[in-house]
Amino acid sequence: MGTDTINTLLSALVVDSRVLVTKLGTHRHEYKLDIISNKGALSVWHKYKTFQNLATTLTIQLLHDGVKVIPSAFDLPRQPSYDQPPVEISTINHFLAAAVDTELEWGIRIDANTVVYKPKRLKSSPSNSPPSSFSFVDRKSSYISSTKDELTHEEIVLVSATIVDNRIIAAEVPDTNQVVECVQYCIAIETTTRGQFFLWRRYMTFLSLAASLKMQCPAMASQFDLPPSPLKQHQLVYTSILQRIEILNRFLELATTTKQLEWGIRADPDTCLYKRRQLLPRKNSPGIVLYEAPKKEHPVENVSLISAKIAGYRVSSRTDDKGHGTIKYNLQMDCLSNVGGICTYSIWRRFGTFLDLEKSLGSICPNIPSLRSSEDERHDKALIQRRVDSLNDFFQAISNTDELEWGIRVDKDTTVFKQRVL
Repeated sequence: MGTDTINTLLSALVVDSRVLVTKLGTHRHEYKLDIISNKGALSVWHKYKTFQNLATTLTIQLLHDGVKVIPSAFDLPRQPSYDQPPVEISTINHFLAAAVDTELEWGIRIDANTVVYKPKRLKSSPSNSPPSSFSFVDRKSSYISSTKDELTHEEIVLVSATIVDNRIIAAEVPDTNQVVECVQYCIAIETTTRGQFFLWRRYMTFLSLAASLKMQCPAMASQFDLPPSPLKQHQLVYTSILQRIEILNRFLELATTTKQLEWGIRADPDTCLYKRRQLLPRKNSPGIVLYEAPKKEHPVENVSLISAKIAGYRVSSRTDDKGHGTIKYNLQMDCLSNVGGICTYSIWRRFGTFLDLEKSLGSICPNIPSLRSSEDERHDKALIQRRVDSLNDFFQAISNTDELEWGIRVDKDTTVFKQRVL
């Protein structure tokens, strides 16, 4: 197939949602996905399960490729029931931005005859290639990066960020001769120790940051709302661009001056500028301080479970006496910590660990789903997938049963607890 016949994905953004009634009388959430490809704009409605399946597929690919840190945006919430609010559009867009930013190749179906492909991106790219549209790193990534940076040089702290210029560029579509015009915005960033940086970024960068900040501070989510898509071809005029810059500058001012927020932007492969969280001043009256930095005396950390799911698996090269490799499952837990706020733990455990947990809880709550302890000698993909499905049903049940209280150890210093709800 020639490259001129391939629909190559440039950007993907969810812009609307709806609830449909199926033939069986059940309700189903769907999302409208706007896609910009090398052949123009496309729109399609997809079930939430489509995005969940894509997230699972990409996670498993990364795990099999040896990637140890999976993007937090890939950990999508479970599909809500019809009487529950649908998953936020910003959450799905946060995932899509991360999916586009991966080096993996994937596709999404538009109709029976059309699939739009996100091409595989090589690790090494020419120095004159356009910067990634997903340049902002989220709060958790900034912790990882800063730990590495502190070993080599001082941290670069961001003080303010303002858009000071714009330009219309012709962006070449990878592996094709197609070009698409889009706007780049020049961000002037003041830092505490390295002076001023000037970075050119596309609009998707700001949408990605907005999605990350909404998840970091849900109480302020509405204040981080941005127009849901970049300017269209017919909107690339002075007045429209100027209006968009005004909106983005108000957004950047809020993102840089809100003390409890923490995020970063990458200037180049070796340099990241950080807006750090600031300690909120205490009042004389009792109250709750959001996102307070850990105290120097290292208080005891209490980690409470919010949700848990199996995100993937891996087969060890070591085999037993029957020639079978050991299988471990990746359990991802969204938690609330009294020290670090919202966080995610990812641990690898054998199936037997979860069987032990089931046995300990079964005497208290006999109605929880069974994991079926029989060991099958055929460690094929169908068996593993059945176990993944049964484990996810199991964790959904024990996480949502109010009277249950249990814990699972992450490491020698950390245990995640599911608290009893009275």
